[in-house]
This record gives sequence, structure tokens and C-alpha cells, in this order.
Amino acid sequence: SNLFIYDDNIDISNLFKENILYKNNCLPDIIFIGLQEIIELAGPVEELCNQDTTEKVLKWTEKLNKYIKSLYPNITYVQVKTLHMVGIYFICFMKIEHQQKVNLVDYNIVKTGFGGQYGNKGYIIMTLKCFDTYISVACVHFEAGEENNKTRFENLKQLLNNNIKLEEERNIIFKDVDYWIILGDTNFRVEMGYKDALLNIQNNNLNVILKDDQFYKYKNSENDFNIINEGIINFNPTYKFIKGENKYIYDENKIRIPSWTDRIFYPKKNGIKNIMYNSINNLFQSDHKPVIAVFEIFYKNS
Repeated sequence: SNLFIYDDNIDISNLFKENILYKNNCLPDIIFIGLQEIIELAGPVEELCNQDTTEKVLKWTEKLNKYIKSLYPNITYVQVKTLHMVGIYFICFMKIEHQQKVNLVDYNIVKTGFGGQYGNKGYIIMTLKCFDTYISVACVHFEAGEENNKTRFENLKQLLNNNIKLEEERNIIFKDVDYWIILGDTNFRVEMGYKDALLNIQNNNLNVILKDDQFYKYKNSENDFNIINEGIINFNPTYKFIKGENKYIYDENKIRIPSWTDRIFYPKKNGIKNIMYNSINNLFQSDHKPVIAVFEIFYKNS
């Protein structure tokens, strides 16, 4: 979710409770959590990118560890890795029983802001070796604004072709690892009038709006993007809300069409199955609604 400024009093338990595993008393083997804009990205870019975010990162890490311990009291989860870049925060947990068979083998932090100069936009990749299967997960924050869709697709293509180091003298690109997942604020927008979008949301005509979603509208422009899969979107656009409410913002000076900016993508291949994809409407800290997905992945074990 985006714009998740730290607050001691914020209750984020629904990030965990609103998923099919928790509701069925099942325990996830691996948990990835990605946040964007843990600091407000307003003001001169140089000042933003030079901020010391150490304290915010430590507070988020402490808070998430406490939530996991309280929500899953009968199992121990260990922290695999925490990474951050300006406003992006990315953390991974796994069951302690997998410690001998699941290892972080590589991570990448890539700046894409202002032509790759600044980390106000970009992505972080973690690559795990799970038994004999490699899984890369990327937390992204792509360029904002309806008019910057070309840049978003360029960022996405760059990510798919990012170099991953699996072992000594063995490199591969992101899209060629066994399995991969992309999560975060992709910033893809809907090219539809504001009133038309609201009317279709009210009438639950989400498929009509999705026809004007920039990702689906332009993804066939290159073969790179045909490998990308996404769960069925049965939830309303996740952006842009009035903070503290379930009401979309309307500003006649800067109209933001309700859009699915927050997405989770995965590859079109056998062995990875999306068993849940949804947004969490009862979190109000952000002007976005967080998205959550649950995947079943079949691993190789020699």
C-alpha cells in the first residue's frame, strides 16, 4: 500500500487477517510485505532522497514483527531480510522450520526516478532459493501521473530483464527465474472520465472500467508483457481515496480517475497458482487501499 506514514496507533492487523489462509487457520510458509511512501514524497527530490529513514524502517520492522507474533502465536517466523530505498520498504518472513532449506541468494535495489538518478521511484527485488526452486519477488513504485504510462512500461520491462545472481557464475534475468511476483504501486491509471468511472463503480461494472485500464489497454505493445498474469480483479479501484474514508477524492484542479494503481503480477506458467486476490477497504491510513494476494507455489526438492 502507498502513503503508509508510520503511526504508533495505526492498526494494520487486517493486512494479515483479511486473507483466506488466516481465516482457514492455515499458516503461510513465506510472507512478503511491501510498502511505498513510508515518507511523504513532497518537496525537492534531492532532499527527499537524502533523508535518513532508518528510524521509520526500524519502527515498521518492530511493528510487523509484533503483529506476526501475535497473529500466529503457535509458530515462529524468522525475518529473512528487510530492505528499503527512500520511501519503499520491503520485508520477508518465513517459518523457522524452513531455515535450512530457504535462503536469500540475491537482492537488487534499482532507482528509476529522473532517469535512474534518484530512488524516489524504483524497485527492490529479493530472490530466494526454496529447496531447489528460485523465487524472485519485487516491490515496486513506478512513475505517477496518467501521462507517464510509457515510462511505467519502460520500468516494467527493465524489471523483467533485471539481472539476478543465483549462484557463483550463474546469472539469470528476473523473468526467467522459476517463479516471480511483482507487487506494489505500479501507478497504472484508468483512461475514463471521472463521473463515468464512479458510475461504473456504483453499478459494479468493473469490467467496463478495466477495458480502459492502461496496463491491459497497452500491454500487447511488446511480447515482454504477454508473460504477465494477474488474478481476477473483483475489487474496486484502489486509488485515490480521502484519508480516513472509503470515498474517492475529487479535485477539479487535478482530477484523479479512480484506478487500480496497486497491483500484484505473476508469470503465466504452471506451478504457481493465485488462490486469493483482493484489496483491504477497512484500512484508512493511506489514500490507497492495500492489495493482498495468496499464492501456492510448487517447488523442486532433489
